[in-house]
Amino acid sequence: MIARVSGVLAERAGDTIVVETDGGVGYALTVPAGVAERLPATGARLSLFTELVVKEDGWALFGFDRPVERMVFQRLLGASGFGPKLALAMLSALGPERTVRSILARDLAVLSTVSGVGRNREGHAEDSNGFSEVRQAFLPAAGFSRLFGCRERFTPAKAGGRHECLPHNY
Repeated sequence: MIARVSGVLAERAGDTIVVETDGGVGYALTVPAGVAERLPATGARLSLFTELVVKEDGWALFGFDRPVERMVFQRLLGASGFGPKLALAMLSALGPERTVRSILARDLAVLSTVSGVGRNREGHAEDSNGFSEVRQAFLPAAGFSRLFGCRERFTPAKAGGRHECLPHNY
């Protein structure tokens, strides 16, 4: 795995950048919109956390300027229905904090604003993109509720056994 890439920002085009290392190797990385906005000017030094995604049709390297963004990306990829394109779209549209809060709170209205999230005939987001499965990766045991400012509410197993992440002002 390539965990980090450091060097000079050599090129940028949309969500794709090239980081040229001191050894002269240029790595093409795809970054979320928030990361792209925070990048330094071309020619400046930078260091990004990375995630290498290997699929049958090719390899892709994704870059993040904060470890939490990479962690959320990794957790999203671990759920069925989430590929790198959808995970990147969620991070680009919502950022890592809002992505996690929306998944934990089952806020399909927010999640449906992301390009690539399925909608049913009535135009509402479907809970078929693995949101139920991916929620398990973001439950309190993983510490995401505290990290992203949620107040947890548990429903006893007799009443359905649900876990919800509510905004602190709820």
